[in-house]
Amino acid sequence: MITLRIRTKISVLVALLLVAAAVDASAACLTPAGDITKNNTTNVIDVQCLTLVSLWYLNGSTGVQPICLQTSVSDADINCDGNINVSDVQLVILLALKQPLPVALDADADKCVDVCEADIDGDGDPDSSDCAPYVASVFHGAIEACNGYDDDCDGSIDELHAGLHATCDDQNVCTGTESCVGLPPGLGLMISEIMKDPTGITDANGEWFELFNPTSQPIDINGWTIQDAGTDTHVINNGGPLIVPAGGYLILGSNADPLLNGNVPVAYQYSFFFLANADDEIILKDLGGAIIDQVFYDNGPTFPDPVGASMALKSPAADNNLGASWSTSSQLIAFGNLGTPKSPNVDVYNFDACDAGTSLDCDDGNACTEDGCDPSTGCQNDVNVAICDDNNPCTDDGCDPATGCTHANNTSVCDDGSACTTNDACDSGTCVGGAGLNCDDGDLCTDDGCDPASGCTHANNSAACDDGNACTTNDACVNGTCMGGSAPNCDDGDVCTDDGCDPASGCTHANNTGACDDGNACTTNDACMNGTCMGGAAPDCDDGDICTDDGCDPASGCTHANNTAACDDNDACTTNDACMNGTCMGGAAPSCDDGDVCTDDGCDPASGCTHANNTAACDDNDACTTNDTCMDGTCTGGAAADCDDGDVCTDDGCNPTSGCTHANNTAPCDDGSACTTADTCAAGTCLGGPALDCNDGDICTDDGCDPATGCTHTHNTASCDDGNACTTNDACSGGICVGGAAPDCDDNDVCTDDGCDPDLGCTHIDNTAACDDGNGCTVGDVCANGVCAGGGAPFDCDDGDPCTTDQCDPDTGCTYVFNTAACDDGNACTTNDACMNGACVGGAAPNCDDNNECTEDGCDPASGCTHGPGAAIPGSAPRPAEPRHYLCPEIF
Repeated sequence: MITLRIRTKISVLVALLLVAAAVDASAACLTPAGDITKNNTTNVIDVQCLTLVSLWYLNGSTGVQPICLQTSVSDADINCDGNINVSDVQLVILLALKQPLPVALDADADKCVDVCEADIDGDGDPDSSDCAPYVASVFHGAIEACNGYDDDCDGSIDELHAGLHATCDDQNVCTGTESCVGLPPGLGLMISEIMKDPTGITDANGEWFELFNPTSQPIDINGWTIQDAGTDTHVINNGGPLIVPAGGYLILGSNADPLLNGNVPVAYQYSFFFLANADDEIILKDLGGAIIDQVFYDNGPTFPDPVGASMALKSPAADNNLGASWSTSSQLIAFGNLGTPKSPNVDVYNFDACDAGTSLDCDDGNACTEDGCDPSTGCQNDVNVAICDDNNPCTDDGCDPATGCTHANNTSVCDDGSACTTNDACDSGTCVGGAGLNCDDGDLCTDDGCDPASGCTHANNSAACDDGNACTTNDACVNGTCMGGSAPNCDDGDVCTDDGCDPASGCTHANNTGACDDGNACTTNDACMNGTCMGGAAPDCDDGDICTDDGCDPASGCTHANNTAACDDNDACTTNDACMNGTCMGGAAPSCDDGDVCTDDGCDPASGCTHANNTAACDDNDACTTNDTCMDGTCTGGAAADCDDGDVCTDDGCNPTSGCTHANNTAPCDDGSACTTADTCAAGTCLGGPALDCNDGDICTDDGCDPATGCTHTHNTASCDDGNACTTNDACSGGICVGGAAPDCDDNDVCTDDGCDPDLGCTHIDNTAACDDGNGCTVGDVCANGVCAGGGAPFDCDDGDPCTTDQCDPDTGCTYVFNTAACDDGNACTTNDACMNGACVGGAAPNCDDNNECTEDGCDPASGCTHGPGAAIPGSAPRPAEPRHYLCPEIF
């Protein structure tokens, strides 16, 4: 059949710009992961580049951005923490080494940090591993509800029917016991959602439909066929299994690129199969050609006919080939399109997987009970006398289980409604009032009356009255009570009387024995007696201090004047103690020195001077003993002195008074020097005789004498003259005069040839050598008559770079200044190239749109815009209203 297919066209370039803007707003996972240089692999170049980018970023992103970064700056934030630093570099090192990322960052091991991966519904499952990326209530670890779909992404739907997870209990015992029946048995793979007319993107990119697998086993649809009732047909060839997971969903679409298809997780991209915007069909056949499921949708009479929204199956138990089973999706995907791809259709869902229980019957057949049911405990049958209360006190209410409420007249005390009657009583079912009420309250301060509504009234007045208390004045009625006025002044100003007031007689002044002050500081415990303040005993002014003279002043009390009396400060190590400023001060310390070096003298504050024996060094006055030491308070001599001075020129001995003696002698000796002869002792010293004659008459030897060996003739490096004017710094070497380095005959003039004559010395002959006249802008400089003359030709400063302006400075030579000239970056896919910082930078991409829907427009950096393929399918005839799909080969 030929059907009209109407497709909305939108510029692919606009779509790409919209997508790029969204992606550039935050970090995204790259392909390959970490490839920020876009060289199609992640290696040390990316590590080095990210190191530069992190340093640039940490420096406030100032200066020129590293040109090695070929992605957006945000894409360099590998761990998506909002910063670019060493943590990101470490992750790219792992990726460059082909190592996995830490599990804590990449739980699904897809080489993309989990927080970087899109999570459209925000349920914590990245879209790549979320079994329902558009439904927030469906995620790994969710509680399984009894609703006909897989809430916890474990591949089972409503598992443990009526059990722990998929319970239908409404927590109300009054409604009976509910049970979870889940999906009806026998359901198979079904078409559950269809996007036939997307908005914001072309139909060729945005068409898709969803398969739902309600079974407990995965289903491989590789090799199956999708077709319509006309000529559209496609055999699924995934190059391997194409699995619809147990309890899960699979999307088949016209384009698998989420940047082009409206962010839909298309698992398989088909070709030569199209979803008309009007009526069309989707027929799914298995490997044997059997029809597994089919949907024949119309153009709106029975099926929904949305634009920019999918048609969603309301219940997996419904017949999906009936229009009433479908509704229009209301949940946003992207580009304004609505739907729930690869997710339960929760926005239109209308399926009850629970069976209701049988409600409890709580009628006990007793007219005198109130029947009901408590959701927690069940039936309640409570006797409720209130249901028979006729609100008449003159009837006795009751209940007969067979007939219900009864009301018998009584003669009970009652209230006729008037507060001004007493002894009201019931008569023939009515309350009758008795005698009038006596309202006299006997209170002078109230005016008495009666109000039928409230009874006796007693209005307060302000009449003069007597409260019966002699301790108040000007009594008057206030608020129904006689209130006394102000109290009389009973203060007689005497501390020795207690002032008061007797309600019967008035003011009173009773003598007391209270403490008082007679005004004399030299009395104590003053007290009242017979209404007068009497002084007590004199105070004890003895402060127990020998250094003060005690007394008393009637005005101020005890006095303690400091004195200078002799005293004892209780320290045996002070003498002549005396009072000073009220304190006993110790005098000078006693002399405890006993003049004995073998005792340590000291002083004990309790006992006085002390003399303890010590072991100090001392002198026993014998010069022939050593290391004398104190012992038991006496100096004892040590070992005999060693008087051997080791000198052959002295005779050694010891004198107890003066010590060791060393008498000089004149013995023969050796002064230890081979350079003297006939050595002899004199005045205690060995003196050498006449010196040896060691002169050998050679200027290149230093003549000397070694006290150990005798005469020496050591080669030296003394200055000498070898008789040659072309040597300098002649010096002795190996006992011979050797000529030194040639003289420096360089006159620092490039225009002379320098030389040397052994008889005359340095020579300087003019030449015609090449030279430099000091001007960086001349070439071919040559010497003439000993002077450098500049050449004629200017220097060529052209560096062949169009992005520099070339010049010559006589002082510095060639200069190369960056410019902004137009240039060619060698990439045919850029326009308006211009120089920047010395490099040619490509401008905006060229417009390669040839406005031909039968070509795929692109750009080759070497040759420019490309357009292909573009030929119609050989042998095919145009189909009405479908010029693109039936005349152009599939290119997506």
